[in-house]
Formats: sequence, C-alpha cells, structure tokens
Amino acid sequence: MMGRSQELVDNCCWWIKSNRKTLNRIMHLIHKEVERGNPCVQRDHIYTLAMQSGMRVSDCDELRRNHNLWSVLTRYMVMLSPVLARSLAFRRCGIDDVDLVEAWERIIGPGTLFHARGYEDALRLIEIGDVAAQVNPRSKPKRGGSPCEKNQMLLSW
Repeated sequence: MMGRSQELVDNCCWWIKSNRKTLNRIMHLIHKEVERGNPCVQRDHIYTLAMQSGMRVSDCDELRRNHNLWSVLTRYMVMLSPVLARSLAFRRCGIDDVDLVEAWERIIGPGTLFHARGYEDALRLIEIGDVAAQVNPRSKPKRGGSPCEKNQMLLSW
C-alpha cells in the first residue's frame, strides 16, 4: 500500500510531467529572486510574480491552493538547481523519506541530472561554493541580442 507521502510525490511528478513549461517558468522566476538577493520566496509570492510576468491564472492557481504540491515541487526545484536553496526553505516532513529520484524516473522518465540529493545537500553545495549553487547576477543583454533570451527554458527533459 502506498503511503501518503509517496502519493504526494507521485502526484507532483504527474503534475510536472504535464506542466514542464510552467515548472521552467516558475524556476526562472525564483532564479530571478535569488539574483535579487531575496532570502525567502514563498508560493504566494511566486503566484504574484507569475501573474505579473504574464502567466495564465490556470497555470499558477493550483500552486497557490495546493500546499502539498508546492512542498514536493520546491524539493525537486532545489535538487535540479541547488542555488534555489538560497531563497527556498522548508521543514523536514514525510516527503523527505520518499526516494524522489526514483519517483521522478518512474513517472517522468530517466536521464534527468539532479545536482543535489536534497535540501541539505543543496545547502552544503552553497557552503562549499559549488558552481551549481552560485548566484549569477543578470548581465545586461548585449547589443543586437534576442529580447527572448531571458525567457529561454531552464530545463529540457
């Protein structure tokens, strides 16, 4: 029988599989907050930023209402991009006892590179100065550069 935590992780993986573009856009918004030095990004803040950036309400509303989805999603975001642990934080819970990589590979597919094994590992990477956990301040676009460069997807699976 599947436990509640495993069910939450599986549901999040199904959401990610169906909403990859939305996840990429949300991660992009959080990266921008990290670059601005924002020490705490919460789901209501991301919802507001997403709406301001032109995302559809239907793309973001589930995140705003579903704490369980956000709890799992933030863990995956930190595993994919440890620098996000500079602005995302969460308390330990049952989700942390689930094999997140196994669930991802079973539902979304194998081959994704996770730079951190979890939140504590992401914090360790920040502490040791690992390149995956470094803040890269936005540089001004070079003359003649594409105005769409800033909207490129962060991940492609």
